[in-house]
Amino acid sequence: MFKNAHDNGLTIAELLVATGLLGVVLVTVMTLFGQLLVNTDKNSMLSAGAYFADLVIDKQIGLAQKNLRTSGDNGIPAFTSTTIEGEETLASENTKYIYRLEAEQIDGFLTADPGQVWYLEVEVRWRMDDMEAEAVRYGMGKVNLKRGRMVYLHI
Repeated sequence: MFKNAHDNGLTIAELLVATGLLGVVLVTVMTLFGQLLVNTDKNSMLSAGAYFADLVIDKQIGLAQKNLRTSGDNGIPAFTSTTIEGEETLASENTKYIYRLEAEQIDGFLTADPGQVWYLEVEVRWRMDDMEAEAVRYGMGKVNLKRGRMVYLHI
């Protein structure tokens, strides 16, 4: 009689082991989803930084093209300075983008039309207001990127 009763149910030890395994699996899944959320945030910041870098390069190309057309002289450099620095807040109020653009004129390109060839490289760094604490900064990953572009400016 007692023998059959034991075969139909689980012992307390088996229940404890099953509950412990379920807890380990649950903590593992929660940790994985937490890391996925953090990595998604890092990736979105890198994408926003790349977008901002392209905006800076496009803006400076437009200004240089305007300078070159205004002067009309191919001997005068299109960029007034070879290093341009600045900072802006883009889209969100708590993220500040700091950039440094370096422009280098490339000589030796012969074209039928008068113009200048430049290599532009911009480095963008970003900071959030809450990144002052080291605990917040930990795990953020890369907070800067460099983009380069070669451009031909015609008169």
